[in-house]
Parts: sequence; C-alpha cells; structure tokens
Amino acid sequence: VIAEGTSLTLDATGSTDAGSDSLTYAWDLDNDGEYDDATGVSPTVAWDTLNALGLASDGSVHTIGLQVADTELAIDVTTTTLTINNVLPVADAGDAYVIAEGTSLTLDASGSTDAGGDSLIYAWDLDNDGEYDDAIGMSPTVTWDTLNALGLSSDGTAHQIGLQVTDDIGSSTASTTLTLNNIAPIAHA
Repeated sequence: VIAEGTSLTLDATGSTDAGSDSLTYAWDLDNDGEYDDATGVSPTVAWDTLNALGLASDGSVHTIGLQVADTELAIDVTTTTLTINNVLPVADAGDAYVIAEGTSLTLDASGSTDAGGDSLIYAWDLDNDGEYDDAIGMSPTVTWDTLNALGLSSDGTAHQIGLQVTDDIGSSTASTTLTLNNIAPIAHA
C-alpha cells in the first residue's frame, strides 16, 4: 500500500532456488501478462512510471506479478497486490489580496498542488458564505461590479475569502483575506 505521488519499492528477497542458482526477477505492474515493467530483486519504481502505466490512485487494488527465473531458465510466477491511496490536493489561495475600490481582482491559486499530478478544479468563495461559487479557475479575474454585487465593503476591512481545490477523488480548502480600500471621490462642479 502506497500513497499517490510516492515511489514503490518492490521486494522479492524471499524468493529461493533449491540449487542455489542465480535468479533473475521481472515484474508485471500493469497486469498485462508482460513482465516488462521493472527488473531486479528490489527495484524502486518512480511515481511517474506508475502513473504512466495507468495505475489508478483511488484506493482500488491492482494485481502485480513477479516472474523469477534461474540459470536453467526454470520459471516460477507469483502475484501480490498493490493499493495506491489518493492524497487530497493541497489548496493555496495565495497571499492576502489588497485592491482599491473600482478595480478588478486577479486571484492566484498557482501554488496549489496534487501529489499524483491529477487535473485540478478551482472554485472560489469571495463572500464567505461557504459556497465556492463566486469565481472559477486557477487565476480568474473578478470585476469590481462582481465584487460590489457580492456586498463586499470597500472600507479597508479584511474580508475572508476561500479556495476549494478538487482532484478526481476529493477536495481541500484554503483561505486568505481580501481588503478593498476606499478611494476618495473626485468633485467636479
């Protein structure tokens, strides 16, 4: 059992040969019947390789095979299982935002990550109502009209805003603040 994004170290050290012949080891990680995914008694397989083999990281059980051959080319095959558990993405809503009233806000969730490299969906809660429905995307630009319609005051108060980042299995959240500074009116007689 490993977590998404981590390497897998295989272990065939329990394999034996009655004649004490040298042994070779071949691994089938994608259960396609071909023992061509790794070699050696205890190879370490990088996450990128596991991901490229199409192994799901949703907690499902994968059958992996080991083929051991001696110098006389006698072969034995056995199987075991591998479970790759999903790791929730890490949400990063960026540093505190400060803008002047009347201007647009560009949000930045580019610091968010997913251990397995899954595609992420970004949703923002700008009015702190617990609903992530005010902006969508990693770096959306929100107009002043939208901010004003959300009822955010421009009196220099720091408003709590949130980000929800979702991968193919689950989501995580992060928060920061948004301060809208008032701009004095311009008198024209």
